[in-house]
Amino acid sequence: MYHQSEYAKHLRPINLSRDRARQKEAPASEKEIASLRAINGAANWLAGQSRPDLCIQTSISQQCFPKPKVKDLAFANQLVHRARQYSHVSITVRSIPWEQLGICFHSDAGFANAKGNATQAGYILGFVDAKLGTNEPSLWSPFCWKSYKLPRVVSSTLGAEAQSFSTACALAEWMSLMVVEAKRGIFDLRAVRDLPKTPIVSNLAPKNETITGITDCKSLYDHLTSLSSVAKVEDKRVAIDLAILKQCMARTGLSVRWCPTELMIADGLTKDQMDPADLLRAALDVGEYQLNKEATILAIKKQQREERRARQPQAMKHAEPSN
Repeated sequence: MYHQSEYAKHLRPINLSRDRARQKEAPASEKEIASLRAINGAANWLAGQSRPDLCIQTSISQQCFPKPKVKDLAFANQLVHRARQYSHVSITVRSIPWEQLGICFHSDAGFANAKGNATQAGYILGFVDAKLGTNEPSLWSPFCWKSYKLPRVVSSTLGAEAQSFSTACALAEWMSLMVVEAKRGIFDLRAVRDLPKTPIVSNLAPKNETITGITDCKSLYDHLTSLSSVAKVEDKRVAIDLAILKQCMARTGLSVRWCPTELMIADGLTKDQMDPADLLRAALDVGEYQLNKEATILAIKKQQREERRARQPQAMKHAEPSN
């Protein structure tokens, strides 16, 4: 287990008087900008090394440049408060046997929710055991995460989710190659181009070394698990991302899974809200993650939706004033 508890406790907010705090749209002074840069630098180090729960706030705070305002200073102070409030958050490295080791990544995107109508994306990668594929509670040991603004503007939620998923997928594939090298020694990376015709395929994707990609975007899941859906995508940029992902699925044995938003760990990397952040911190604390059959979850959600609709007429009836 490792943490940066003392480091977080020593972060200090920017000194703002009540009168100054009310001037939300006023430009920050040079002294205040220097203090803001110091906070962003310290928070970036903290979030990148041991505090995934601070990534979204840190990314948003960095996006206020080159012309930060007083309201951005207040936001940075909230970031400092969050870092100190949850200074106990730590990363625990779970022991997973070689023969059970797998890689899992969660990917998410919040459409047009970043500065300038850009899209905030996020991913978190972790090592898991073989139980994840059988829908049982699996050990989960995160090793890489990021919250960032997508480099390419997108016109739809599907486009945002596909771009984020593709980035996380590339990192997972690279890590799988590093795992293979650690387990079986050096191999020629150029031979990967020949997959699945070379013997390396048995090294890259044996039964218990799978890569699992998890998304809460049902349309992305449907496109990637369907045989012909990519051809139906009108946005050709999105179609290219989907084609790249399908190639990765064929090359590495990537398994794409869907989960409801309330169980999406990466949601806390794209939205500055308490519920997603609490879920992420809980997952870090427990060190386990579990998937369920997509059909089962969808059936439950459909039942809940029908029950909610059935209750609405009754609620409206009771709300009507009596004559």
